[in-house]
Amino acid sequence: MGRIRTFLRNAAIPDLPDEVRSDFVVASATTVQKQGRWLFVGLLVTCPFAALATPEGAGWFVRWGLPTLMALYCIVGLRDLFKENHFPEKPWRAERFMVQSWSSSLIGALISTGWAVACWVAAEPGERLHFPVILVMGALATAYCMASIRAAAATHLMIDIGAITILMLLTGSTTDIATAVSLCVAGVFQWRMITAHHNQVIELLLLKRKSQALALTDPLTGLLNRRALLDFA
Repeated sequence: MGRIRTFLRNAAIPDLPDEVRSDFVVASATTVQKQGRWLFVGLLVTCPFAALATPEGAGWFVRWGLPTLMALYCIVGLRDLFKENHFPEKPWRAERFMVQSWSSSLIGALISTGWAVACWVAAEPGERLHFPVILVMGALATAYCMASIRAAAATHLMIDIGAITILMLLTGSTTDIATAVSLCVAGVFQWRMITAHHNQVIELLLLKRKSQALALTDPLTGLLNRRALLDFA
């Protein structure tokens, strides 16, 4: 368990400069917590519509069971996200929160992907394209909310887009193949934006640290200046 926990932590929190690691973790955890609340609310609202949109041939579990599981998952997630974690005072709690968010988000990805795949198989050929669109819209929104945890965002894009894309490619239909390619392009573009955002955040944190150091030290001697002494006092 210790090795698995270490692997997940290293994957969720990549190599960072030591001077900004704590700041990055706190900022990322805070962002995920705030954006996750809106994400869960949005998913909770779509649950009854997903149940109504499910083809009858998919069976009762796909039509009512999976949307109910998603609703319960969203309610539990909202409860956890409204807890006070005090990340700035406890960076270790922010690291744990990031790993837990990644792990728990996989549950939502598996539920939504299972629902979309089952609906795809059960739907009439002329109505199948609705379900990949619903799934990918949710996947892109989730990946954006989890952008601060790049491993979580990548996992969502692969699970949500990968399975349904393979099904669409195997049908041989020109429309399905074109749609599948478009979905892959959207996923790659989203990942490119997430990576750029990650690099920008690190650069801004490094610049912030440098500005703070310049503001608190004498440029000639490198010693603490009057402002720094007053702050410490």
